[in-house]
Amino acid sequence: RHTISVMRNEIDSFQQTDEWKLLMKAAEAVDVEIIKDGELPEDKGRREILIAVIHECLTNTVKHANGNRLYLSVRSEETAVIAELTNNGKQPSEQIKETGGLKNIRYTVEAAGGAMTIKSTPRFMLQVELPKGEEY
Repeated sequence: RHTISVMRNEIDSFQQTDEWKLLMKAAEAVDVEIIKDGELPEDKGRREILIAVIHECLTNTVKHANGNRLYLSVRSEETAVIAELTNNGKQPSEQIKETGGLKNIRYTVEAAGGAMTIKSTPRFMLQVELPKGEEY
């Protein structure tokens, strides 16, 4: 919606938006509750990457798992920020294939020097680790 508004010259492309609030509105629109434990990083780069990851998991919770809760755990360690996402939807029936959104998320995370792990069993879990320190 933000991008479309910019294209229509309805808002300034440099206008600050709170991406977390937009994500929460998107979750509300599809009747998914995001349950967060921990805080997103303050720095813009890591925060934007994690919000993109959460958004992809929100989409997949609805599209593939038929869930209505997305669980997000964020912890800050000495050298990295680690986020883990699960949902209350149906368990994957096979190994999750990284296509489309997940493939793009992996590329973004790894381009930032991070790592992404996906587990299909016993429940879906996506873990992202983003390094602290130098900007990317």
